[in-house]
Amino acid sequence: MITTTYNNRYLNLQLLPEQVQIQAFDYVQYLVLKYYTTSQINEIKDISYENTRQFGKFKGKIKISADFNEPIDDFKDY
Repeated sequence: MITTTYNNRYLNLQLLPEQVQIQAFDYVQYLVLKYYTTSQINEIKDISYENTRQFGKFKGKIKISADFNEPIDDFKDY
């Protein structure tokens, strides 16, 4: 099995000419329809939307002290 990260696969697709990108997308759709039922596809979509990132999700939950950039006393000797 070939292991690559999602970003690498996406980047590789972006390097292809637009017409080839469309063909690749069509082929992926064909494979999804071939190996999954409609209910399985809907279930996968539900899971993937739940895991999407949301901007501002942790706004106000993380606090950084005012002296964050100050030198640390323990490292004065270095």
